[in-house]
Amino acid sequence: DGPAIMSKHANDIARVLDDAGVGRAVMMGVSIGGYALFEFWRRFPGRASALVLSNTKASADSTEARAARLRSAADVLEHGVEPFIESMLPKLIGNTARTMRPDLVEGARSMALKMSPQDISQVQQGMADRADSTPTLKTINVPTQIIAGEEDALATLADAEAMKAHISGASLAIIQKAGHYAPWERPEEVGLLLRQFLDAHR
Repeated sequence: DGPAIMSKHANDIARVLDDAGVGRAVMMGVSIGGYALFEFWRRFPGRASALVLSNTKASADSTEARAARLRSAADVLEHGVEPFIESMLPKLIGNTARTMRPDLVEGARSMALKMSPQDISQVQQGMADRADSTPTLKTINVPTQIIAGEEDALATLADAEAMKAHISGASLAIIQKAGHYAPWERPEEVGLLLRQFLDAHR
């Protein structure tokens, strides 16, 4: 209930691990999943044996971005899910996939339309209220793979480079011709990267 703040996500991850009897695990977060993992790391650093941060960034929203996110949280309750999703898809899916793979766009649209207005509003509120995780980066001392989409306008290459610069030993992979949904747009390439990372760090 209420805004989907990062502390709720972090505590939920810990509960899932507890329920599965898992003490430590390799964790991957994509977009908001990265925001949740930063909070998880602050709360439970001993439970992540390695991290994959995909299409995400450490910085909090600017004042303007936070205000826009809160407006969208209110608008989706008034106008419904579809206008919100249609406005977001060009930002989420890279130009190459939008041009060449309409099936991927439609798949993303279909998944997103399953969310309720309340779901979207609470997620937007939670992201608006997230902390600046930039100071957290220097505390990360486990193997870390950063994944960025060449065409990602929401978590840019500059954001990925900033994370790499502040996380000791981190690696950065740039997925060509992919946007914010790089694992969805280029699953074979991202999947191979993840397989190699897991094989090296499990």
